[in-house]
Amino acid sequence: MAAILIDYTETLEKSERVFSGDLSLKDAAARLRISVGSIRRLRDGGYLKQIKARNPDTQHYRCYITEESIQAFAEVYVTLGQMAEKIELAAIHLARALDRREIETIPCDAGFVRAYPKKTRNLVRDLAMVETGQPTPVGSSTS
Repeated sequence: MAAILIDYTETLEKSERVFSGDLSLKDAAARLRISVGSIRRLRDGGYLKQIKARNPDTQHYRCYITEESIQAFAEVYVTLGQMAEKIELAAIHLARALDRREIETIPCDAGFVRAYPKKTRNLVRDLAMVETGQPTPVGSSTS
């Protein structure tokens, strides 16, 4: 019987996903750090643009979110998952802190999505410093 030697340190490392071009709903969700349902709501609400492409082999259509619409969204908005990852805090704890401070999400007619204007990111950084007991930068407020 032959055996294969596997270095578990290599297999257990978290790998970076590389995104290029238009993305499937699942890949768009991974890039923006939100759920596929939230991607659909952002698409239905007009924040993201979807195209359909046909596979030449199977003749089936598949939906993709355009790279341009993802970039345009990311220039103006930030998602809860992105903020939580940046400050290394669990998304649920950050969501509760934002809810306590009554921070409004973006207005999405298709449904509730935890995405915020980019200016919220500075407030969240200050909020995280207060919650963890780190000193707040000079000139910033936490209210």
